[in-house]
Amino acid sequence: MLREFSDSHGAASFPSKGCPEFLWDFVSYIKERGIFIAAESEWNTEPSELAYDFEKLLYVRSPLKLMICRIEKEEDADVIGKSFQEVMETTCAVYSPGEVFIIYCVWWADSKGENRDIAYSLQVDGEPDYVGITGKRFQLVSKQL
Repeated sequence: MLREFSDSHGAASFPSKGCPEFLWDFVSYIKERGIFIAAESEWNTEPSELAYDFEKLLYVRSPLKLMICRIEKEEDADVIGKSFQEVMETTCAVYSPGEVFIIYCVWWADSKGENRDIAYSLQVDGEPDYVGITGKRFQLVSKQL
């Protein structure tokens, strides 16, 4: 589904056939624009494992950041949402305007194996802001002779 969504926006994505993941479990990018979606997933329900993977999303410049995780009972989704909020507030001081974080929790609610999905979203205030580097050049910082 992520690959189809990325493809519909003209973005290339990883992992893809014959290519491994690229720092994150899934990433798509649009040529000459940058990363379009970064996604992490963790099926382990240990809070430290979830926080480790979620934290990777804090440092990628992407308008869409998706964390997929598994929960054992419905109440766990709220606990995870609060935990990720705390990780955001204590780990990274600034975010890009307009970025959207999505937490998608998968919960198998009955013995038939049917799942019930619970999702949360957080959008950083402001319009997405991209600035070109027109006229900027690399400056020599050091030179070894």
